[in-house]
Amino acid sequence: MASNNDPQKAWQTHTPKSLAHDKSYSLLTLPMVTILVGVGPDRKAYSVHNDLLCESSSHCRAELQGNVKKSFTKELTFPRAEKEFFEVFLMWIYGHAPKAPTNSSGLRRFVKILCFARSVWTEELNNYCVDQIRRYFLRFEKNQRSAPWQDIRLTVQQ
Repeated sequence: MASNNDPQKAWQTHTPKSLAHDKSYSLLTLPMVTILVGVGPDRKAYSVHNDLLCESSSHCRAELQGNVKKSFTKELTFPRAEKEFFEVFLMWIYGHAPKAPTNSSGLRRFVKILCFARSVWTEELNNYCVDQIRRYFLRFEKNQRSAPWQDIRLTVQQ
């Protein structure tokens, strides 16, 4: 079991829509897309299943299905994305959701995940993050303590 103190390994599962309604779905036969994250020597390439990517992100769907060159080359670039949050997105589309934040550093991480989710128009991950952030603050209200709003302000300003 992963420790709540290790955000890289703190995951729970969820079922992507395509896998939930189609039991014959085989990831082995689906076409792949190459995603390039970052710029220069820090750039990293990821191979992702096209159908899961398009189902999970309106941005990726528009790029891959609406752009003739990108639909032919099957390659997308996210030069300004942070690898950590792109990897959270990948885990999400393959059925793993990050565990809820339990402290201020977890909250800051969730706000950054939310910002990434909004940048690639991923409604389900966006909604999940908003719900988890809301629950984090409701916990303070329930215990009649002041919520640490400065954590959100600091994250958004960075």
